[in-house]
Amino acid sequence: MPIEESPFSEQIYTRRDKFNHEYDITLNEITTNSNKKGFSNSGYCYSLLKRVNDLSHHEKILFLRYQLNKSSKPMRWLLDFEKLIEINSWESAQEFYNQFENLSIKTKEIIRDLFKAIETGKYKNTSTEVKEFNNNNVIYNTTEACEFLNISKSTIYKLTSARNIPFYKPNGKNMYFKKDELVAYLSKKRQITNSELETQTSAYLNRNHRL
Repeated sequence: MPIEESPFSEQIYTRRDKFNHEYDITLNEITTNSNKKGFSNSGYCYSLLKRVNDLSHHEKILFLRYQLNKSSKPMRWLLDFEKLIEINSWESAQEFYNQFENLSIKTKEIIRDLFKAIETGKYKNTSTEVKEFNNNNVIYNTTEACEFLNISKSTIYKLTSARNIPFYKPNGKNMYFKKDELVAYLSKKRQITNSELETQTSAYLNRNHRL
């Protein structure tokens, strides 16, 4: 379906076809969506619209956070994205059906919260880790959890299968993890330091000496 293009001051995509993050927009995806060889702004815009439209509410948040974390100017990128949503959320008519008709309503609250987070300085731009702007309620997908724990996906699947690590499946398919619970998992079986061992040994010997 033809869409209304909106210029982006920064197009965030990768030329790689393999080993990409699940929220990467790829050049191959852009080419497929535009029917044009190489990069095109129309293909980029359509790829963004289609991705966001197809994702669940929570995954919309993760996807947009990922794009902003890769952007050198997250505020500018979000303004461009907001405009793209607005001009393509027109109401369907009898002759024309618009699959993105309700996208503005679905993303309005998400975009507002992201703007607020950037403006108040709570949103930290980083290309190495996707962060939640509210650090008390960070939620990771599987890839992000693996990066945080520094383990492979096969290892995290074993941990979840054995119920050794807490996880959530709100849509019955994709797994999500709370950062504070991952921190609690990493904090298990803490090994004491030599100085702590010496202190405990001294305290034990003193107690026995009094006896």
